[in-house]
Amino acid sequence: MQMTNVKQRALKSSRTFKSLGMWLMLLFSLCVGETFISCENEHCDEPMYSSMGISCFSEINPTDKYTFLALSLLPMGADTIYTGLENGVFYLPLNPSATETKYVWCMIPRIYEYVGVSLDTVWQDSVAVDIKYCMDGKSVSLKKKERDLFYFSDSTMLYFYAGGFVRPMIDTLTISYDPIHEFVSGECGYRTIYELKNVAFSKGTGDLLIENDRVTNKFKENHVNIYMSVY
Repeated sequence: MQMTNVKQRALKSSRTFKSLGMWLMLLFSLCVGETFISCENEHCDEPMYSSMGISCFSEINPTDKYTFLALSLLPMGADTIYTGLENGVFYLPLNPSATETKYVWCMIPRIYEYVGVSLDTVWQDSVAVDIKYCMDGKSVSLKKKERDLFYFSDSTMLYFYAGGFVRPMIDTLTISYDPIHEFVSGECGYRTIYELKNVAFSKGTGDLLIENDRVTNKFKENHVNIYMSVY
């Protein structure tokens, strides 16, 4: 009789464990399902890019915005040309893997000179298959064109302005900083902010003032003022 009670208790416990196991499996399945559903719906709402804002002013009237005849910036080491910066307010990306970013500053001065450029066009079956540009007695090909800026194979840059080719004034803008990588979330990953240390021209195109030395992902913040000399 005692052995029968033991068997009954063991059978009852076994059924209880089986029932508990089924509930645990069901709960695990629901949790896993919710996890996959939430992963499929996850997305990053955080702005992840931090751009340095620059405002250009006249050195004579420091409260007046400086407008350019034409201004383009070329990040050194990258095949990109930023154009359309004539209103003197723009935002530049910085290299998160370095401690400085350099830009070639290319602008038309107020007093500019035209450059004699002749074209040598190669035609085939009434179709122009190649165009060569002749400058200073040498023939070059066009490497890249962005709006009115022509970038040639010998690294010469010219603007087409007011009906002719104009030689620009060129300087180098160097931005030094400490990059700080911040973890945002699993969906967004890491964001880089920058603590500005120095901003300078190599040829003294203008005076620079750091107004805000922390470049974050905040939209359209101004960080550097450039007070342009009269060109």
